[in-house]
Amino acid sequence: MAPGDGVAGPVARWASVGAGAGGGLVAGVLVGALMEHQGMVAGRAGAPAWVAFGVLGVVVGAAMGPLHGHRAPGAAVAVPGGMTAGLLGWMVWFLTGEPLLRGEAPEWSAEAAGRAYRELVGCLLSGG
Repeated sequence: MAPGDGVAGPVARWASVGAGAGGGLVAGVLVGALMEHQGMVAGRAGAPAWVAFGVLGVVVGAAMGPLHGHRAPGAAVAVPGGMTAGLLGWMVWFLTGEPLLRGEAPEWSAEAAGRAYRELVGCLLSGG
């Protein structure tokens, strides 16, 4: 049975988790590699940027798979959901999480958002 066929059993739920994680991995690696190639982001801690985007894609995809696996497939449903997840992920990570890891206070201002604008584009394209 396919993840989106309306069956709410544990096998279908885990299939949705796997499908979401796989899709997130592909999207995250592609977007991370493209952004790094164009100089939009740099790798950190000795790892290329596509690794971090791949991990983030797996986490977000695994979480979104069961939530959205029951919906009808199609771009009209998938694109807005992915862009919303990308926007939320950008706000949580680039405006909040990353400053906290650097020992700074999160800054939710237009100036901080402008500094992280390039990352916003990648997050919107990858859905997280």
